[in-house]
Amino acid sequence: MTRTAGWRLPDGTFPLLWQGSLFDPSGYSEETRCVLYACESQGLRVAARAWPTFAETIELGAVQRATLERALGRAEPATPYVEVLHKTIPPASRATLYPDTGPTVLRTMFETDALPAGWAAIVARFDRVWVPGAFNVETFANAGVPAAKLRVLPQTLDFSTLLAPAAPLELPAAARGTRFLSVFEFSERKGWRRLLDAWADAFGPGDDVSLVLKSSNLVMGVTDARRRIDAHLAARRAAPIVLIEDCLSQADMARLYRACDAFVLPSRGEGWGRPFMEAMACGLPTIGPDWGGSRAFMSAESAFLVAGEVVPIAPGDLVFERYVGQRWFDPDRDELAAALRTVAAGGADVAARAARGASEIAERFSHERFVARLEQLVAEALA
Repeated sequence: MTRTAGWRLPDGTFPLLWQGSLFDPSGYSEETRCVLYACESQGLRVAARAWPTFAETIELGAVQRATLERALGRAEPATPYVEVLHKTIPPASRATLYPDTGPTVLRTMFETDALPAGWAAIVARFDRVWVPGAFNVETFANAGVPAAKLRVLPQTLDFSTLLAPAAPLELPAAARGTRFLSVFEFSERKGWRRLLDAWADAFGPGDDVSLVLKSSNLVMGVTDARRRIDAHLAARRAAPIVLIEDCLSQADMARLYRACDAFVLPSRGEGWGRPFMEAMACGLPTIGPDWGGSRAFMSAESAFLVAGEVVPIAPGDLVFERYVGQRWFDPDRDELAAALRTVAAGGADVAARAARGASEIAERFSHERFVARLEQLVAEALA
């Protein structure tokens, strides 16, 4: 059959096989789902294969699940086609397992200023490496991945679920006043200690604010988050902190964003930072680090960026061993507390940044723009 512009066949079939986790609550899985949602919305028939990473599954809407099932049911494209492996730790064998079908692509990212020992050599075995932003172009190249193989493919969102009209999620009574939301896996990388310190600095028990922590234990397996929070705060008195550890459906996650007034996450490192992106798309004033992958879509005009310094990573029970010996970000505690107070006070500047953030996410990372970039990269890989 004759290829059309962008290598899309007349019937919408696309020479792309996307493989990754599809049904668990991880950020990688959600990103893979959104790739398929975007392609479907633009009439691109992409085949997918599920590589389960975690046993836990997430509840999806009927339309979303049907989209994934169609992609899983499609036959592999006619050769040559681009085979994408979407994972954080790539098995080296996948880079050369099917050399006669077409180019192999690794879709991945990393959160620190470097890569673990030996990873660059594995990554370099793929024909192309698609990272979400310039941050990983720099860190991967500095680690030894050939720059000629690196390409940027930004992320997109499930806008239809995220922005669907629905009642806000009902929260405990302690979630009072101005509600700050933070969404993260309970680990040191997410800066939970720094968040608690700044929260106690910024607000006391009498302030009409609350912090809603939507925490998961998918990767680190933390089952005593409440104890750790209380132990870290010790005798310090602060405004209420509400902890949500349940695995929420995608629809309920959207309702959770709707139930809150602002978003904060002093992350020490992100390859991209989906929760920031989701919060901004929902119109929440968003506080985040002035470093890392999230800077691809967060600016001083669209969010509240917290300065800090890049520091060596020390071992710890909530630190991946593969991070040790590298560096990540240390957000400034005083700046974070000041940003919390500024957002809580509200005003024209806070509203303007939130509105600009929502507008930029919708425009820059739409399904249409994502698919246009994807077609460009597939065409280039097959040329």
